[in-house]
Amino acid sequence: MNRFQHHLDDLYGYELSIQTISNITEAIIDKAKEWHSRPLEAIYPIIFMDATVLKIRVDRVV
Repeated sequence: MNRFQHHLDDLYGYELSIQTISNITEAIIDKAKEWHSRPLEAIYPIIFMDATVLKIRVDRVV
């Protein structure tokens, strides 16, 4: 089992053959190269979100 196969199996419980992984890679490599060489925007908006979860016990129930 190669690294990609192990990663897919470990995270998603899904098995793909090495040939299938190669076929998918070949199908998307041009789009990936196009995306990688795209011009970047001057500004990217970023939103930071934070939250606090408090578990409160009322009458022995959380």
